[in-house]
Amino acid sequence: MKKKDLKSGGNKPQSEDTQSSDKPSLKDVKKMVDEKIASVKDAGYQIPASNLKNILLGLNGELIPFAFEEADGKKAEIIGHWKLADAVYMGLLGIQKNKQQEEFNVLMKFDEEKGELRCKDQLKSKSSSFGMMGGGVEFSSFGGKTMTKKKEIVIGRKKDGTVGKVVDINLDTTILQNAIKDVAEKSGWKVKRVVGKL
Repeated sequence: MKKKDLKSGGNKPQSEDTQSSDKPSLKDVKKMVDEKIASVKDAGYQIPASNLKNILLGLNGELIPFAFEEADGKKAEIIGHWKLADAVYMGLLGIQKNKQQEEFNVLMKFDEEKGELRCKDQLKSKSSSFGMMGGGVEFSSFGGKTMTKKKEIVIGRKKDGTVGKVVDINLDTTILQNAIKDVAEKSGWKVKRVVGKL
């Protein structure tokens, strides 16, 4: 059983056992992020890329659903990672096994000479369903610029046999995107959102 609402215009990982209604609302998430950004000092000049990276990593928090992570430097130097779903569960009748994985990322590279933090949005989704009558896999991937709001709740049978919420997606990409922009601007950098290669 699914409830889904998707509007497009442009964490810590949570397993099916930890996803629950006590997750902070997007309004609360925005408030927590804004408080962290408010504590970042306005440099008044372009700080080194390594310092900006450390400030972004410092935005991570236990209740904030996304996290900044260092990357290998090839595709990106730092990634803002929002894991939306990573659940394995049975259908309500207990005869169909389902898996759902979904994430939103912002890939980032620093151009110190231009003072640009180049950002590329990435939205990935993979779901599979297998039962007595067969099954299938769906996969979608988007890279470029996006502004998306999404809410999705899935009710299913958990590993312990109880029926309840197994997926609880509540996404507003602008919270992560604006956090990056605000911190970059306070650090003397400008954000350039790109569609192609970083």
